[in-house]
Amino acid sequence: MNPVIERLQEKIAKVGLHEVVAARLRAEGHKVASMDHRDALVAFGATLYKKAAENQRIAEGLRALKQLRED
Repeated sequence: MNPVIERLQEKIAKVGLHEVVAARLRAEGHKVASMDHRDALVAFGATLYKKAAENQRIAEGLRALKQLRED
């Protein structure tokens, strides 16, 4: 398993997802004192949604570039 994923799983098991997400948001410059589990899941889901949308735009761009090269 990827060591980064392994450390993340250990951290979540030790302090909880809500603390890991809160620490990540603070590291990104957000003012977060504490979070409950629901807030952590919402923030985590929002991050995943944004990343998926970004990846979708990249994939669409690559498909368009491929189409231009084929034409």
